[in-house]
Amino acid sequence: MDTSRKLSTVSSAILIASLTACGGGGGGGGGEEAPRNPEPTLTTLPAFLQGNEAQCTFTESGSPVSLVDYTGNLGNVTGLTCTGVTLSDLNEINLLTALQQLSLENSGLTNVNELLNNLTLKQLDVSGNPIADLTVINSLLNLTELDLENTGLADISLLEALTALQKLDLSGNGIASVTALGNLLSLTDLDISGNNISKLNDLGSLTNLQNLDVSGNPSLSCAEINDLDLALAGGTNITLPSICTTALFLSAASDASQSLDNSAASEPFDRLVVKDVTGLNDVEIFQNDDNLHLQATTNGGNKTITFTSWFVDDAYKVDEFEIENVGVYSFTQLRNAIGLGLALTEGRDTYLGTNAKDVIYGLGDVDVIAGGSDADTIIGGKGDDKLSDYVLTVNEDGSVSREGSSYDTYVDTFIFNSGDGNDTLYLYEISGNKDLLLFTDSITEDDISLLRDGNHLKMELSETDSVTVFNWFSNSTYQLGQIQFGSAEPVAAVSWVNNKGFASVNSTILGTNASEVLNGSTEDDIIIAGGGKDTIVGGKGDDKLSDHILTVNDDGSVSRETTSYDTYVDTFIFNSGDGNDTLYLYEISGNKDLLL
Repeated sequence: MDTSRKLSTVSSAILIASLTACGGGGGGGGGEEAPRNPEPTLTTLPAFLQGNEAQCTFTESGSPVSLVDYTGNLGNVTGLTCTGVTLSDLNEINLLTALQQLSLENSGLTNVNELLNNLTLKQLDVSGNPIADLTVINSLLNLTELDLENTGLADISLLEALTALQKLDLSGNGIASVTALGNLLSLTDLDISGNNISKLNDLGSLTNLQNLDVSGNPSLSCAEINDLDLALAGGTNITLPSICTTALFLSAASDASQSLDNSAASEPFDRLVVKDVTGLNDVEIFQNDDNLHLQATTNGGNKTITFTSWFVDDAYKVDEFEIENVGVYSFTQLRNAIGLGLALTEGRDTYLGTNAKDVIYGLGDVDVIAGGSDADTIIGGKGDDKLSDYVLTVNEDGSVSREGSSYDTYVDTFIFNSGDGNDTLYLYEISGNKDLLLFTDSITEDDISLLRDGNHLKMELSETDSVTVFNWFSNSTYQLGQIQFGSAEPVAAVSWVNNKGFASVNSTILGTNASEVLNGSTEDDIIIAGGGKDTIVGGKGDDKLSDHILTVNDDGSVSRETTSYDTYVDTFIFNSGDGNDTLYLYEISGNKDLLL
């Protein structure tokens, strides 16, 4: 292809056209320039405005212009405001080629697709319109102000491209997420009130934000708002939900201990917001005299606030407790969720419980404590305490008794620390929800010896430290459900006791109908296994051991009745140095016993 010839032809055409425009091909310069045709003046209103002239106003050169009998130039229109009109579309709005400001509040529009070519728009107000389709919005990149109040908007992902936005109103919609706004770094004013927003962390990057309204979002916590305020370095004027305007914060940055007389505050607090915790397990509340103490284990250590005279009058209380990442509770709801700790005195106390979930601290001296109904936690503290899962009767002489027909169906927890003294548990539970005994981290399984004292089971750490379960060997209804050591998983109490084995305070040890491990002492013992598949360890001393029954005579001798037996295989274990033991057996079934 001869490209040089083609280019030459094109150049010649351009030259001829130029000469013709200058008045001819020769001589040059003698004629005058031909007059240019003026731009056409557009005066006919766009179709969507026809019939709405009285309700709409143009802006030209900064001044309002009536649309009634309009004779101006549509190319000069920079603003349009319509009030009290009903529009089905925006047909021919593209004729307003210089349009920068458009206000069509409450006009009944369901879409604004005709704005696709109005790229000069800077201010757009379509509030109150039930707009279902906002696709075109993300092409209006020059927008600095946008009002989408009460449009029924739920998804705002299309707005993330509008990085020139400075003022944005999204109030009164169904918005749940503001993630799309995190990139709008030019925003100075943002209204997201009246939505379903629960998280604000995406707004932490909006460092130019001067005014923010987050009120009317029922799922939004005060803690979330506080976190955003900290992220924005306190430089933003935030309109809060009413409950957060009188909120008190307890966080990792708080003092270790603080006290509040809420009745004396010029503006009393309505809510305590507990931050920097992982959940309800990090929060405790307990009563001491008339005061309420709340302790939070935050990522900055333990923080405590005391509400003085809480239990005296409502004027000293807050209405709500907000636990970060968990929820909002009334005092009753929080008490039911985590329990109320009650600190008794360092002296002798008697406390017979409530029907609420309580945490009871006995502190010092000899205490009598019953949990009452619900799932209670009881810490007897120092002193030889008498503790019950439900009820206790205190007799005139100071002794106690546990009625054997009254119970609740909740799992109570008894906590024992080293140095707590010789405590006794009075339990009764016929449901499967039996109680838990927790030995704290300083106590291990190896620290405990099990002793049978009559029908009672004694878990002994030393002569001055023990837990006795009243009537353990009498009936299973008097037994614990679980035993736990420190943070280890709880184990079934009966199995643990049977596997560990126990000695007897007395020389005669009587088994039950359960399968058990019966341990003798270092003395001469008489061990009668009873029913069940038992393991009998006589230990040191000259012991008399039976697989089922023995008759102990007045002179200490024994005899074995030969008509009574069980059908279980019992195991007798003999170790070197165990002395001279005698086995008294009788079994007519094939399930004969084992000597190991």
